[in-house]
Amino acid sequence: MFKKTLLSVFFVLLALVVNAADGGLLKIKSTVKDCGDTLFICLQTPEGIRVKDTMTFRNGVMEGSVYLDAPQMIWFNNPSGTLTLLPGVPGEVMELSGSFPIPHVTGSSFYQQEGTMQEALRSQLVARWDLGKSIENDIDQGKSEAELENKYKELESKVYAELRDTIMGFITQHPDNEAIPMIISSLEDKDYIARALNILTDKVKNGRLKFFLDMLEQSADDSALCEGDMAPDFTLNTLDGHPFTLSSLRGRYVLLDFWGSWCSFCIKGFPLLKEKQKKYADRLVVVGVDCQDTEDKWRDAVKKYHLPWLQVYNPITSSVLSDYKLQGFPTMVLIDPDGRIMKVLVGENPDFYNDFDSILTKKS
Repeated sequence: MFKKTLLSVFFVLLALVVNAADGGLLKIKSTVKDCGDTLFICLQTPEGIRVKDTMTFRNGVMEGSVYLDAPQMIWFNNPSGTLTLLPGVPGEVMELSGSFPIPHVTGSSFYQQEGTMQEALRSQLVARWDLGKSIENDIDQGKSEAELENKYKELESKVYAELRDTIMGFITQHPDNEAIPMIISSLEDKDYIARALNILTDKVKNGRLKFFLDMLEQSADDSALCEGDMAPDFTLNTLDGHPFTLSSLRGRYVLLDFWGSWCSFCIKGFPLLKEKQKKYADRLVVVGVDCQDTEDKWRDAVKKYHLPWLQVYNPITSSVLSDYKLQGFPTMVLIDPDGRIMKVLVGENPDFYNDFDSILTKKS
């Protein structure tokens, strides 16, 4: 199902703090009413996602601030969970209105440009969000892979094609918009990303969000791990807090599933993965590697989706994503009993399981 390759999307969500000389305070004002009485401003830290300020309504307005060493992503959470992510830029003022997850944005110079871009893409961004939520709801109701395929295949292709075309049109018309680096990865295709990067003005390429563009270019240049390569070893903690080391499974086939609770494409693949895990339980170990979640979100998602295989938590301090040269989510890596990579899938594509079945059936 869904043969779209989700290239580089995790770089938009990755909230790396980079060394910079122009850190400063980001001030935030919000009149969004659908977030409850409390809004948390959160940043990714080596210890996980942490609350840096708490906003509450006073005279109909929430106000807060956060010190940033450099531009990075801001999580806006309430007690129920994550509402949205937006770029945080030091020294600027962000003003939010409308509703989450895609509020109206304005404020100082950068956020005026962010707002212009958001409004141009609004209908396509809302369509993408609604598609993801609809699929998640159907999975919660126990819909099969075949049912999801029949219902969403054409719609998914249409939604993402319209978003891609609208993004390219906006970049062509506004190549000097400083906020563009935050949306380029949503093109989800290396060729389109390369075309978009070529359109941008030098001012944007060398501006405050340069490091986001550098990460995109690095992703496009990095060669993925190949069949026959040794799978990089790692040690991560399981749900019960015990360390798990990949090489401890030598002698068995292993399927690594890199996923996150925020990734609707990852979630869409769970029904079929459950079928395969059950079918080959005597010769295959599935290991879910959670990425870019808080530990609580990770644990809640494992419980919500009834994931029966081994789960490990991948913190921001880990090098696993770079060691595996991940280019998107979900990514699945099939490893043979000697620890060598047999197959790699980026995106959510059931054709992967044709080779998968062939390999494991021969070994029965």
